[in-house]
Parts: sequence; C-alpha cells; structure tokens
Amino acid sequence: DDDDDDDDDDVVNTTTSPSSPTTTFSLDLHLPFSNASGGMGHIGTRNGSQHRLASDPDEDTKAWIETILGPQNGTDDAGSPLAAVADWADRVRHFKPWSGPLHYIDVRDDLYKGGCHYTNNSSSNSSSGSSNAPAAGCSFDYERDCPNDICVAGAILNYTSQLLDEPTSTTTKRTSSTSTSSLRQRAPDPWLKNQALRFVTHFIGDIHQPLHCSRTTDKGGNDYHVHFNFNLSSSSSSPLSRRRDLRRSSRSYHHSWNLHSVWDTGIIEVALQRDYQNSRSIMETDLLAQSFQDKDAEEKYLKCASALHNQTCTEIWGQESFAMALEYAYEMESGEEVVDGSTLTEEYYETRLPIVKDRLIAAGVRLAATLEAIYDYESERSTKKHLLSNLRLGFAMY
Repeated sequence: DDDDDDDDDDVVNTTTSPSSPTTTFSLDLHLPFSNASGGMGHIGTRNGSQHRLASDPDEDTKAWIETILGPQNGTDDAGSPLAAVADWADRVRHFKPWSGPLHYIDVRDDLYKGGCHYTNNSSSNSSSGSSNAPAAGCSFDYERDCPNDICVAGAILNYTSQLLDEPTSTTTKRTSSTSTSSLRQRAPDPWLKNQALRFVTHFIGDIHQPLHCSRTTDKGGNDYHVHFNFNLSSSSSSPLSRRRDLRRSSRSYHHSWNLHSVWDTGIIEVALQRDYQNSRSIMETDLLAQSFQDKDAEEKYLKCASALHNQTCTEIWGQESFAMALEYAYEMESGEEVVDGSTLTEEYYETRLPIVKDRLIAAGVRLAATLEAIYDYESERSTKKHLLSNLRLGFAMY
C-alpha cells in the first residue's frame, strides 16, 4: 500500500493493514466495490439500491434515506443521494484513521500449513454453498478475523445498529479506536446517524468485493503486482479515470496495477469502455435489469439479505467473497495460481467480469434489503409507541 507507483495511490491509499483496499469496490468499484475500490462500483451499487427502493409502490424508505442524508451536493451527477455519499468513507480515511480496518477482512491464512488456496474438491464445505470450495479449514472466522468487531463485517453490524433510534442491548467491544463513541450504540444526534448511513452504504459494497475479504499474507492482493495490459482510454468519462488524469498531470510515474486494484477498478473500467460507452449510468441500468430478471440469483441474494441485528448474514457475505477470491481472483483461468508478476489475460478478464457483476448486483440487493429492514423496524416501533400513547391517554380519560 505504500508503493507510490501503485495505481491505487491515485485514489485513496491510507491503510497499511493487510487486506486494506487500495481502490473502492463500488462501480468505481464505486459501482459497489469501494475506493480504497475506486468510486464507480460503490456509486453503482448505491444507485442500484436506490432504484430498487424507488420501484416499490411505497417510497417511504427512499424518503427516510433522503431525510437522514439531507441535501447532497453532487446528487445530480451521482444519480441518487446514496450514490452521492458512496465514496465518503474512503475520502475521510485520512481524517478518521481508526476507520481504515473497517473496510476489509483479513482471513488468517498464515495459520494454515501451506496457506489458503482454491481446490476443486466437491467434499469441501463453504458458507457460499459452492461445491468448488476453498481447502478444508480455510474460511472466514468472525471471532478470529474480526476481533472486537474491527473488520468490515463488524462495521456493518455496528453502523446498522446506529441507524436505529433506540439503544441496542449489545455490549460494546471496541477498544482500539481513538473515537470516543462505541461502534454498537445508537447515534445520539442527526449527524452521527447521517455518518452511520454513509458507512453502511459503503461497507456493504466493500464486503462484496472478493479481495476485501481475503488473505492476510498478501494484503488482499495488494502485494501481487500484475500485468493488466488493457489500453484504457485516458478520455474515459468515469470519475475514477478523471481523478487519475488529474494526478498524472501533476506528477510523472509509470502505470502499474496490483491484483487488488484490478478487482477494485480495472475490470470495471475495461467493461465500461468496451461495453457501456464509458457510461456508468448505462452499466447501472444493465445491472439493475439483470438483478430483476435473474429470479434464481435474486432468491439467492435474498436468502440472507439484511444485516440488521444479523451477524450470521454478514459472516455469510464475507465467506462468499473469500471463497470467490480464492477461486476467481487468485487463480488464472488455466488453473495456475496468480503470483507477483503474473500477466492477467483476456480470458481472465472475460471469465471474471461476470463474477464482478454478480458481486455488484448482490451488494445492491442486500443494501436495499438492509435499509428497508431498518426503516420497517423503526416504523413498526414508532407505530407501537403511538398505540401505547393512545392507550395511556384512553386510561387517563377514565
């Protein structure tokens, strides 16, 4: 992460922890992958969630989101209030250094003899349900890999809790942050609730980027400098590309990729240029259509769709990404393992693009489901309080 020649440094490169993302996996992957995945992936996920919310006859959830976030500069350009704040969590990492480890999961592959690698073994087990699972024993373990809730899975739980208007019964475990507020406590004022929504929006994108939930020994692919020889146009209209162009005009260095940045932004940028006229909105429209058309996939995503009060779901999401990292990110289409210095081929890109799209759609569906669950929970609680108040008033009249 400290390599100045690393292309990720053009975006946000603030963490030094093992699996720290160097670009945001949103459709910048800010189409939902996050930027420390890029920007576009996250924005795409957020717009996808906003459009799914807007497709419901009842737009109360959408209005609730807009009430929390308030007027957002850049909403018109981004496409929705959620998209306008999609990369906020990356942009504030310099000012909130304690938040860096909340963007990823470091799976302790160093504890397994020979490390963690993909194996085509139908007898292996995986939370993702895949028959082609990681080697036995290599998996995301919440207690081990997310101590004191300090990882992206814990951050999602913490900040969804802060979006509620009542305290949770969960005892805070946070001890390592310089922040004085507990992760698992209700937000005491409107700004902290606003901040919680920004974090949730971003982190649900991050947890679906496979290399944000990956091996600690290679820092989530950041240590693997690779050849990704696709001629990306410098005139790309994507926000990430425009930021890169500005940085390149101010300093000279050779372009380089690492495996993490390829999954954060590289694959998405190639797809945008080849298939979507460099238009984020066209890509988002395509992904949104796919999310509604693929009923089997939607059912799969919705089996464990909400992170509200649900550690099981965030564990499953993290394990899904870890299994996909081993099977698709760390392995070439030929079956050879990606290593430092590998050349990622056209076949690698073509076979991995569907995985990136799947992760973006899953993140969008699950973000929408989580926000709807929070709104419904709050609405139901508000209705019960209103009924209780009327009941007390009725008793008082007698």
